[in-house]
Amino acid sequence: MLSDQNAQRALDQVPLVQPLTRNGYNRTARTEADIRAIHGHSAANLVQQFRTCGEDDPGGRTTEALVHFIRLHLARSDRRTAEALFNCLIERCQRRLRGAIRGVSEDARADIQATILEDMVRLLLAEDDGADFLECRFWLYLKRRMVSARFAWLRAHFRSPLVEDLGPDTGGPGLDDRQVSNDLSPEDMAVLADALDRLPVHLRELMVLRHYAGWKVGDETGTAGATGEPTLTDRYGITPRAIRKRLAKAAAILNEDQKDAR
Repeated sequence: MLSDQNAQRALDQVPLVQPLTRNGYNRTARTEADIRAIHGHSAANLVQQFRTCGEDDPGGRTTEALVHFIRLHLARSDRRTAEALFNCLIERCQRRLRGAIRGVSEDARADIQATILEDMVRLLLAEDDGADFLECRFWLYLKRRMVSARFAWLRAHFRSPLVEDLGPDTGGPGLDDRQVSNDLSPEDMAVLADALDRLPVHLRELMVLRHYAGWKVGDETGTAGATGEPTLTDRYGITPRAIRKRLAKAAAILNEDQKDAR
């Protein structure tokens, strides 16, 4: 009897929802509550709930909770339920991406979305904790991947990003309050656009990813790139010191061009 009680006590101490293990990531309180509220529901009920209710609808569950259940059913080898839930995730992503990818054709927009979804599938199917970031900051992940995928497409098709693409209506701040602001005159905006255009492609992309999209530089251990959270050291395959040197070089070029224009 005593051993049965000890076994039950040990079972009670096991958390219903296992904590994330990557880089100290934690789900938000709302996501934890959403997961607990529907944990143990039938697969059909889960799919129906995420399909009919958006994240911001009354009673809607977070997208991070949706990611959790996709991973849970993949771990259980229930591919059918995982695919149905993933279709719900795609629908949510497409609503966000529809108005966020500007200045390209419909075909290009489809290519960019496909690139983002391929990366998402890679993370979700990985047999490690690389997708933990998606369970705590999914929309930040999507925004950063959208920016990097768009730049990859532009670079592949020999097009330069315009300074207008960095404005507030793209879902985030500009390079900084001084460089991109609604208070800048048309002449100042033209100077900044010309300066960005004169930057080498890799420096231009680096500046935008760091100062517009908010990508982290990364760390010296080389582990940050496997977390699901995009980092510059992971993307470019060089050390954080080299990243900072390139950022400094790009900033110096921009500052010199602005001085010459005064």
